[in-house]
Amino acid sequence: MVYLTTGRLAKEAGVNIDTVRYYEKRGLIPKPPRRDSGYRMFRDDAIKRIVFIKHAQEIGFSLHEIEELLFLRVSSKTTCREVKKRTEAKIAEVDGKILNLQRIKRALEKMAEICRANKSIGDCPILDMLDSEGTSSSLHQENGDSLSACPSCGSPIKSRTRSARKKGA
Repeated sequence: MVYLTTGRLAKEAGVNIDTVRYYEKRGLIPKPPRRDSGYRMFRDDAIKRIVFIKHAQEIGFSLHEIEELLFLRVSSKTTCREVKKRTEAKIAEVDGKILNLQRIKRALEKMAEICRANKSIGDCPILDMLDSEGTSSSLHQENGDSLSACPSCGSPIKSRTRSARKKGA
């Protein structure tokens, strides 16, 4: 069995030393024995475990979820179905994030569409929206009417008058 110092393990796994220490602290990699000098001596299979953790992170699993996957991997009662169930839950979470990002994109597109770039900065509807109270704000269209709902989340927009905005209220 080959043993590695923290620095050597980090280099072989392609992470920094603090990452190795953090994974050890979180229990994602086993606590290694120490030499008389105090140096940690990790087994070489820790490289494979860190690579597994990094790959799982790259596809969206949180460290908590990775901890569960690692537990499932060593549990004699676990079937592939358990891992698949967690993967499907992650897919559903990603789908939700995609929908939210699409809403955000539509809101940004609406903001860009409403903006007349030649107006003075004091009349910028994008800044008005970002400056408003609550989660949404008023976007004034060319005719002066306010949008009644945020294009991103559908929340009602709290409209303020231009004079209130200019006074800083």
